[in-house]
Amino acid sequence: MKRFGSIRTKMLMFPICFLLVMLLVSSNFVYIYIEQSFFVKEFQEQKLDHYAQLIHAYSEFATNHALIYDSLREFQLGIDKQSYYRNVQDRLKSAENALNCVSVLAEEISNTDKAFPADKLNSLISNMTSYNAMTSSLFRQAFTNVDNAYTAMAQLTLKYSEIIKKFSGLMSSLDQNLAERAGLVESHAKSSLIVFLCITFVSCTLVFLLSVFYVRKTAKRLSVAIASIKEMTSGKLSRRCEVESNDEIGELAKEVNYLAESLEYAKAVGEEKSSFLANMSHEIRTPLNGVLATAELLLETPNTNNERSSYIKLIYQSSKSLLSVIDDILVYSSLEAGKVTIENKKFPLKKLLEEMKLLFSQSAEQKNVKFFLKCNERVADYYIGDEGRLRQILLHLVGNAVKFTYRGCIVVDVDSVVINYKNCIFINVRDTGIGINEKHINNIFKGFYQVEHTSTRNYGGSGLGLAISHQLTQLLNGELLVSSKPGEGSTFTLKLPLEPAVVSESTVTSDMADKKQARDYNKHVLVVDDTPSNQMIARAVLNKLGFSVVITENGKAAITQILNQQFDIVFMDMHMPVLDGIEATKQIRKLAGKKGKIPIIALTANVMPEDKDLCLEAGMNGVITKPITKAKIASEIDRILSYETVEENNSISDVTVVKGR
Repeated sequence: MKRFGSIRTKMLMFPICFLLVMLLVSSNFVYIYIEQSFFVKEFQEQKLDHYAQLIHAYSEFATNHALIYDSLREFQLGIDKQSYYRNVQDRLKSAENALNCVSVLAEEISNTDKAFPADKLNSLISNMTSYNAMTSSLFRQAFTNVDNAYTAMAQLTLKYSEIIKKFSGLMSSLDQNLAERAGLVESHAKSSLIVFLCITFVSCTLVFLLSVFYVRKTAKRLSVAIASIKEMTSGKLSRRCEVESNDEIGELAKEVNYLAESLEYAKAVGEEKSSFLANMSHEIRTPLNGVLATAELLLETPNTNNERSSYIKLIYQSSKSLLSVIDDILVYSSLEAGKVTIENKKFPLKKLLEEMKLLFSQSAEQKNVKFFLKCNERVADYYIGDEGRLRQILLHLVGNAVKFTYRGCIVVDVDSVVINYKNCIFINVRDTGIGINEKHINNIFKGFYQVEHTSTRNYGGSGLGLAISHQLTQLLNGELLVSSKPGEGSTFTLKLPLEPAVVSESTVTSDMADKKQARDYNKHVLVVDDTPSNQMIARAVLNKLGFSVVITENGKAAITQILNQQFDIVFMDMHMPVLDGIEATKQIRKLAGKKGKIPIIALTANVMPEDKDLCLEAGMNGVITKPITKAKIASEIDRILSYETVEENNSISDVTVVKGR
């Protein structure tokens, strides 16, 4: 729902206000029209009513006096005196009643209509009263001298003509009065029409002026926002737009301010990344220098010299350090891109913890630091979860403890607790190392963050270990907490929801009966790679395992070799000239017979999950990432060719979950 203060609402208010004004004025105009209509109706009803009453009373009065005149004539001609008296008496009463009606009507009209010509009506009533009195007098005179009375009555009729004139004048005055009132109403209607037109014009003018004013104000505010955006794009990120209202422009100003804050944050992150890249350059170049320098010394050292062995060991250790840095970068990149998947399989937790102890205890002892592993009896041997991700987390946590501890001890304490009917594993990694300052506690799990940024750092590392551990913990639906004091040490607490599992008897029986064929590395293999150094390394490693090796430099040549010779396995690089490994694999799979089904294993430096999926979708049977080792190649060949006895079945369907532990 739009806010009342939006620009659209405000723009709609102008025509709405205009319509309201027009409605008010129109209603006034309609009122005048209705008033005029009612006046016409009232005019007609009043005219008919007054006319009817006056005419009826006047007619009654005139008729009775005419009958009195006729009765007097009949009395003169010899009518019975009693009949004459009775007739004239009745006519006089009727005339008197008519005169009274006119008088009552005059009083009623005077009270209801001040503009009515009551003076003329009163004058008419006065004449009629006088005429009626004279007639009554002649009626009595007729008993003594009928001829004189008749003559006087004839003369009195001449006076009656004055009454007729007064009555006609009264009717004319009434018509004129009503006509004047109709003219006033018409004049009022014309005046209202003029007022209506004036108000319409003024309203239109005001709406236009207000619209122009508001549009100019809106354009000015937009110009300010645009100017702020231009300043921000020029590098002035401290500029902020003033939020004057909650309408669309106000929202735009808020978004611009948010953009400025985001740009400032991005700039800060960029600076952190620049520092990170400088650090990474150092971290990569250090072991690389060890590899190159030691290799050069190795080339110059005679085979019989004992110094050669130490150089080889240094090359191996430097290479592992370099590979560890690169792996951290790749894992963090995958986490940021949301491409890390979680597996739920049975794995031996206690065995994993023992491996961690074996891996780091020697390094700790070299620094005179004691390493202890404590497992509560509640901890089971096997759990359902992702062993690989847990191993990555522990490598970083325990590795950091060893790196930053120079005295005292390191303790890995493991316990199993049921919380809200769910089993949780708590792994505490405690050390007595240098500790972490409180101001850095909230930042250590952020990517590209290190406590030290100076060139005189005392400790190496990419700064991604804890960030990777924190994100992996979240993917496993767990928590990673830290408490630390400078100079006293740190405690990292890993809490993971893991359900214990045991191997069922049927599964154990099945596993013991499921024997795979014995190893046979006396095979003929084809290595497809265009890089001479990679060819040399692959040949050397495979020869040590017992394979006979044929080398070719691209996919097209590989297809030719497969068509002309019989190979047991093909090791295929992904990126090569002429024909790459993906297309070559697709074409090999189209070959007829056993040649189209030959096992193909990718040897590639591409380690991203999508690269592995691309290889498998093309028809490859497995993927080995560089740098290659005998262990990597042997493990993948054993898996593909079903060598050796399966030690453990890691499928979830083959385990029983123990919920009440």
